[in-house]
Amino acid sequence: MPRRSAWLWKAAGYDEVLRLGDAVVLVEESVTGARAVLRYVPMRVLANRKRYPELRTQLTRLAEVSDPRVLPFQDFVTDPRLARPDLHVGTGYGGALVYEAVAGADLRRLLQRNTPLAPEAALVVAKDARLGLAAAHRHGVRPNVLAPHRMIATDEGRILLTGLALGTIEEPDFLYRAPELWRHEPDSMAADCYSLGCVLFECLTGRSPFRRSALFSLMSAHTTAARPLEVLPVPLRPLLAEALAKEPPRDLSPTKIDALAKATYGPDWESRGRRALAERAAPFIQPFPPPAPRPPMP
Repeated sequence: MPRRSAWLWKAAGYDEVLRLGDAVVLVEESVTGARAVLRYVPMRVLANRKRYPELRTQLTRLAEVSDPRVLPFQDFVTDPRLARPDLHVGTGYGGALVYEAVAGADLRRLLQRNTPLAPEAALVVAKDARLGLAAAHRHGVRPNVLAPHRMIATDEGRILLTGLALGTIEEPDFLYRAPELWRHEPDSMAADCYSLGCVLFECLTGRSPFRRSALFSLMSAHTTAARPLEVLPVPLRPLLAEALAKEPPRDLSPTKIDALAKATYGPDWESRGRRALAERAAPFIQPFPPPAPRPPMP
């Protein structure tokens, strides 16, 4: 994480409580004491004058999304220098997305060391994420490329999508990029289903379906290489075959996930999957400290 002096700008009106990760901070509002999580965004990204207006549009739409599978977005605060198009804005952080304070662990951390999840837990990830994507799309929010670092696992075994609007300004994670996006075609729910299929594959096997060292080789694998379905549990291969199809349409609907999971793992698959996901996430979740006593309001 950058040294404190590299931040240059800090969101005004918030007191830092706990560092949660790279550019992610638990804070309290200076006046009310209400807690929130700030996700800082680099100035070099926000200073892109072509992409910045689209980010503002996407954040306005994201604020309208109310779904238990999407981390509630509250506000976007920025360095005043961003309003000066004639000014060289430099480095450091230039803005912060303000989210509801929810304790959780980045799904990427749960998958570190190439350790797969239990199949039921992996299917919970897919079901929650697919429902969250549907809510985002209904409001015109475009995730761009879904990836594990944009998914949070809670101590209740739920998955929350986060950082959805940042796909307009950040480089995508190419490990999860749909074939049509490599061809610069518009993103869509079908593209998001492909990305989610890649995430589900990684949850089940501990690795992404296509891993190459060179970007061109990775593009070729996503667009032309055979899907490595043989490493998956046999009952789940048809679901992943459709999700990882080279061309739309793709179906990774919650209804299909639920039906397959019940047929394969029994009617209580979801409760067992959520317990397993919560247990896997627990060592990675930083508990929030209790609020400090505050003087009474005058």
